Amino acid sequence: MDSVFIDYAEFFLRILLSAGIIFTILLCIAYLFGRNSGKMILAQFFSPDMDMKYEINSWEVSIGRAHTNDIFIDNATVSRFHAVVARRGKGWVIYDTNSKAGTFVNGQQIEKKAYIFDGDIINLGSAVLTFRSPMFKRENAVKRQKAELTDGDIHQINATIGAVTKAQKQAKKTIPALVNLSDNSMILLFSEEYIIGRAANCDIVLPVFTVSKYHAKISNEGNSWILADVKSKSGTYVNNVEISEPYRLQDGDTIEVGGIYYRFVREYISE
Repeated sequence: MDSVFIDYAEFFLRILLSAGIIFTILLCIAYLFGRNSGKMILAQFFSPDMDMKYEINSWEVSIGRAHTNDIFIDNATVSRFHAVVARRGKGWVIYDTNSKAGTFVNGQQIEKKAYIFDGDIINLGSAVLTFRSPMFKRENAVKRQKAELTDGDIHQINATIGAVTKAQKQAKKTIPALVNLSDNSMILLFSEEYIIGRAANCDIVLPVFTVSKYHAKISNEGNSWILADVKSKSGTYVNNVEISEPYRLQDGDTIEVGGIYYRFVREYISE
């Protein structure tokens, strides 16, 4: 009888030990993914003719028809390796990489490189892209750098980026953002709507098992940003309170999605 009891005890002990090991491994995986959760969007390209959006998440990206480019454009007039966009000390710069059709900024062909700013129109062959980076507006960059730039530099900048359009002058001076409280990385809210979740096709991807595939939605309605839970398993919280109805975000609100915390900043960029 004692030997049978010991056998059962050893059996259950092995099960508990195995379960503990599996649980520890899952926690480690969640921690590793969670350290870099979310995407830091530095700038964006919009293609109105193809209804496409390209996000720039690194300091340098290549653009072309070859699939190995960071931004792949399926257009016969675009060269295989057409251009490179890079963040430099004075802002964003586009380089033409010996393309056949050339690279144009606001209708003017560049020779080798040109500064690009928020709202500029980029032509790569017949492909048309609108560049968005609200931190870098052309008129403000010239003002800030005028003291250190030569007249030739200012003339080159003005010549390559074209005139400021009326729409650009009337554009918002600020842009909202989500700041990841674990590493202070930020997601600038360019678009009208973002789906947050674990699935790869979400706009904001959080690859953590505590986050549902499609967890929450944040959308712009007029002058307000609305956060809503999308039937997630663990719920969506604002300021440590679970929301059951769409919530109108206020500046400084803390958002929790599956244990990942963001702070909503209504006016991240102020000019």
